[in-house]
Amino acid sequence: MTVFTPLSLTELSSLPPTQTTLITANNRLAMFMKKLLLQQRAADVKVISLPTIMPYKAWFQQLATTLNFQQVEMPIVLNEMAQQWYWRQALQTALKNSDEPLVNMAAAAVSLNQAHSLETEWGIEVRADEVNPEYTAFCEWRQQYQQLLAALPAWDTPVLATQLQQAIQEGKLKAPAHIVLLGFYSLSAYQQRLLEVCIANGSKVYQLVLHREKAQSIEVYRAEDSYQEMLSALMWAAQYIQRNPTHKVALVVPDLQHSAPQLRRLLTLMFKDTVLDQQWHIAVGRPLSEWGLVRSVLAWFRLLVRFQQGAVVLADVGNALLNAEFAFDSYYRERLAMWDCTLRSGTSVKLSYNAFSDELSKIHPSHAQAFQTSIDTWSMKKRTCAEWVQVYQETLKSFSFPSGFSLNSINYQLCQAFEQAMKAFSVLDEMLPALGADEALSLFEQHLGQTMFQGQRPANVVLDIVGLYEIEGGQWDAVWVSGLTDNVLPQISNPNPYLPIRSQRRAHVMHATPESEMAWATQVFEAILHSAPLVVFSYPSLKGEEILRHSSFLSPYLATQKKLANTAY
Repeated sequence: MTVFTPLSLTELSSLPPTQTTLITANNRLAMFMKKLLLQQRAADVKVISLPTIMPYKAWFQQLATTLNFQQVEMPIVLNEMAQQWYWRQALQTALKNSDEPLVNMAAAAVSLNQAHSLETEWGIEVRADEVNPEYTAFCEWRQQYQQLLAALPAWDTPVLATQLQQAIQEGKLKAPAHIVLLGFYSLSAYQQRLLEVCIANGSKVYQLVLHREKAQSIEVYRAEDSYQEMLSALMWAAQYIQRNPTHKVALVVPDLQHSAPQLRRLLTLMFKDTVLDQQWHIAVGRPLSEWGLVRSVLAWFRLLVRFQQGAVVLADVGNALLNAEFAFDSYYRERLAMWDCTLRSGTSVKLSYNAFSDELSKIHPSHAQAFQTSIDTWSMKKRTCAEWVQVYQETLKSFSFPSGFSLNSINYQLCQAFEQAMKAFSVLDEMLPALGADEALSLFEQHLGQTMFQGQRPANVVLDIVGLYEIEGGQWDAVWVSGLTDNVLPQISNPNPYLPIRSQRRAHVMHATPESEMAWATQVFEAILHSAPLVVFSYPSLKGEEILRHSSFLSPYLATQKKLANTAY
């Protein structure tokens, strides 16, 4: 494996910006480096020329776009959503005569697509003595999948990766003169080969080394449970900011995606009318489909599809009536909720369209007319994804979307993200055939479920709540890392089920083996230790009746650990 030349921040600044590309492991690091380079040179010059700074995935996509411009007859390049759709078609074809079809085709398609990409990305070679029934089935289904793509023709991500490497090798694509890497815990076999090809064609590749001070003070606390731990961390943050009003603090929560709703309630309650009131930000994104505004849109879209097929079960009707934020204000939402209550207390299990339309006309005549118009528009004929997006937009317009919804800063950003998601869905137009209303909406829901949205971080924030993945690239005055048990750092490995584990271990696939998880966890812990002058670690002793142990990374600091006292909350 090639070892790249270490490079300091000062040496990076001396490289010609127009010939240099800084590739980071994630978007947060890219933003951090732009800010760092601006701070470093702002005092020297008024006009600053920075190198190109982007995450690896963005650089990969940039290479693909450049190749597409240069290769006129280049096949269609499928995105992740389209690839998963063709995997589902391959599965349906292969299992149509099976007595035991897969229960969740969508989930299986995601895992199969990941397995297909992992083989190319990590150079996985499955030996004869490692073949198992899951891998045999994967190979059979992949053959069917590849036949579908060959008939289009189209390239998926593994084929595109091979073509990009070949294009650089043949001189069709020009690699940057200087490539600088930052934040990679390990390079995959494909990333290593791609960079070696760049070197062979004249590029110089460096590994950026950032010299950051290690924490001057490290504290460890043991809590009775996670609730006591969270309350203590929040009270500590409030007291620290009161003593140091100009400082910035971070709270690291490993299971932030799960804990975010409870955290929001606690933050709002505890910090009301204090120095931290509205001065905090939770850096967690949720799928667009889980946000109330988008969820209500999907509920009514689903109702439009269901009424095309006849009477609708009351569960689907009630879901729409209780999720009507996208078009109804609070007065009409209350009336819809009362209607739902009446339906639930009755004996019917389904509702006809005529009955639904009559009752909606009594509550909101104009929206009843809009629903009738949409029913006529949402005919069951097949349309392309771009045509379905146009239908969706016309439907929302007829309901005066987002009527009745409070457009604060977050909701305004949410509407913009939803609009961008619809545009991204329309791109599938050239990748997929025409779809019926039901299949198109299911695919659209899946697309929204895989599109993350997070509101912009306000400039006045003094308390950041982040996850383990977001710690690198951040710098604060004090950091509290909670929940550091032995199953959090290192985490439990998660190998792909369709590839033999021994094959994944031999290829050193990231997050697939305990060894790779330990390597990742080691670098994360080092990043934590260099994120602030003061670092506090904590872990709960119990989760329900389960006894928890501290992370092995805390062992050197346990001699001075303390037990958290009970709080007033």
